Amino acid sequence: MKNIILFDVNQQHFDLLPLAFTRPVSDIRIGILTIREKWEHRLPGMYSYLTPEYMAAKYPAALSDDNIFIASHILPDDSLVKQISDLDPGETIVCNQELLAFRGNEADFRNERYNRTIEYDHTLKCIRHLYDIFLMNGECLEADFRLKPYHRRALLPRRNSQDIFRTGSTCRMCNFQRHKRSHILRERLRNHGRQLHSRAIRCLRTRRCQHGY
Repeated sequence: MKNIILFDVNQQHFDLLPLAFTRPVSDIRIGILTIREKWEHRLPGMYSYLTPEYMAAKYPAALSDDNIFIASHILPDDSLVKQISDLDPGETIVCNQELLAFRGNEADFRNERYNRTIEYDHTLKCIRHLYDIFLMNGECLEADFRLKPYHRRALLPRRNSQDIFRTGSTCRMCNFQRHKRSHILRERLRNHGRQLHSRAIRCLRTRRCQHGY
């Protein structure tokens, strides 16, 4: 299984304050899922963080001899996931001289020792500033909703496997209680409407008296 490290880029970390002050950038939620959860669904593996030093104790990086480092402010898409999956040790992916991903050990990553550089020529989706979270939220909501079928089920009320309504059968007592609540609600709405009507009539009469007609 791949060992994947989501690393915070210093510039993006500062630009995303205060949200990134106490959490990794990849723990920011945009759409339904956080950035880390988006990557976990598209690229299975063992995930950990590489954060600024003051958060390293709370979010330790599980490093090995063969890691995949991914910039934590980058949002995954099919083309990027495929290129990262096909990386060989020592290879890196960049976009306009910006490091997106690297496969190798920690020493090579920190010292920027890359055997081969691959240019990413597709549209890059990422969050660089706080307002990007709001600008891209709608698009990410739709993408996350289509990502896995069980996300849609998770938005619906959960039912027990023994729930009698699951089989289409009905319970007379439950139906009675439901109709009773509906009847009480309708009566309350009627009474509230009558009260509003009475208040309106009183206000009109008061105005007629004050203005003399």
